[in-house]
Order: sequence, then structure tokens, then C-alpha cells
Amino acid sequence: MAIADDPNTTAPYWRVVRANGAMIDYSPGGAAAQAKRLKAERR
Repeated sequence: MAIADDPNTTAPYWRVVRANGAMIDYSPGGAAAQAKRLKAERR
């Protein structure tokens, strides 16, 4: 189930990407900041 389909589930804004995998450029700091946050979470 996708997060969008479950109203009880949330995700940090930087984990949300477009259906085609593109970053969200209107998020705080733009696409570059979103990519940086995602890369920092990799394990």
C-alpha cells in the first residue's frame, strides 16, 4: 500500500518523490537539499 493511500501513515517531506523518481523542487531548499537528505539516510 502506498503512503498516499493510507491516511494514517506519514512520511517526512524529503522522502516524497514524484512518480517518475524526480525530486520535488519546491520543497525547502529545493531538489538539491532533498537529494542531500535522502543520501544522508542511506545505510
